[in-house]
Amino acid sequence: NRSRHRQDDQKPAWTTFLPWACGAGLLSVGYAIWPAVEGGLRSFPGMKLPLIAITWAWATVLLPLSAEGLDLNLWAFAGQMLFIAGITIPFDVRDMNQDADALGTLPQRIGAHRAIRLALLLLAISAGIFVVAPQIEWVRMGTAVGAMPIVAWGVVPRNEAYYTFALDGMLVVQAVAIWL
Repeated sequence: NRSRHRQDDQKPAWTTFLPWACGAGLLSVGYAIWPAVEGGLRSFPGMKLPLIAITWAWATVLLPLSAEGLDLNLWAFAGQMLFIAGITIPFDVRDMNQDADALGTLPQRIGAHRAIRLALLLLAISAGIFVVAPQIEWVRMGTAVGAMPIVAWGVVPRNEAYYTFALDGMLVVQAVAIWL
């Protein structure tokens, strides 16, 4: 049996989807507008990148699998989380001079060049996870590898099209490829 195969004796999809959807909602609200903290949880030093990576991996791996009643794939979740972190770091490089120093983003702490090198390492580890996982995730591995030259180009701030189409576009490419 493959872990993606739905067993007949499993609960209906909505009974597993609802808790995961609520979790995704809480992560999103916590990131953006946590009521007790101005600026949401992302305003805590060093929290912005992990929250983005966890929330997006949750939404792009755990939610779709639970909606289909499939087993949760923690390998894909871990790889996707690192992929998201890798493609998010160039945004922090762009915002390095506008973000408050107290935010403590990676580029603020270690500089733009080191942050981009770390982003490339995260993408490489992500691709590796997708390959060594019990169920090889070729499409996700391909998008992680394909993102590497795009992320490397983000060592200096670019125009908005780079962030909107090239970096965010990697998520669209990945989604379309998985769907096909």
